[in-house]
Amino acid sequence: MSRQSWELGRATETVTIARAALEATRNGRDHRLSALLHGRLALGYAASGESTRCASALARAEIALDRASGTTAPAWLAFVGPGELLGAAAMAHMDLGQADKAADQEEQGMRLLDPAFRRNRFAKSVHLAECYLAANEPEKAVDTADQALSLCPSVNCPRWATRLGEFRKHVADLRLPATKAFVERYDVTTS
Repeated sequence: MSRQSWELGRATETVTIARAALEATRNGRDHRLSALLHGRLALGYAASGESTRCASALARAEIALDRASGTTAPAWLAFVGPGELLGAAAMAHMDLGQADKAADQEEQGMRLLDPAFRRNRFAKSVHLAECYLAANEPEKAVDTADQALSLCPSVNCPRWATRLGEFRKHVADLRLPATKAFVERYDVTTS
């Protein structure tokens, strides 16, 4: 619910829900869940422009994930690893207006993501394309969005598919050769 609140632009609610989840699970949660929830706190703080609190939450998320090292993850938390945390950091830094840093973190996260998580790879590819575009690197943005577009038909991820469509609208206005080819491919693939 915390992540959904962040997606809806409700920063305070994002933090409140993540804090409540941390409190409710305090005595028996998996370290991966701690990492995930601290990552959610970071998103809420970043959306509120609170960079210091965001950095603290990201540091706590890393510490929690380090504590999970060597243990078997419950199936529902298997996606929580270094790639996931780097993705949360990238989203937080985008909210803080640090597109270059966000792109670096998302790149690292993509390299660490288990190939089995195709839906996550799709979402991270769309986000990385957004990061590159915000960092004024349209060629890299389009190349990455093209990778996401290749994954799109094989995953069910409407929220990120919508964001890929929004990306298409933004790059269509740039009128660069690379963006034109992407827009054409996007239109054919999604028609």
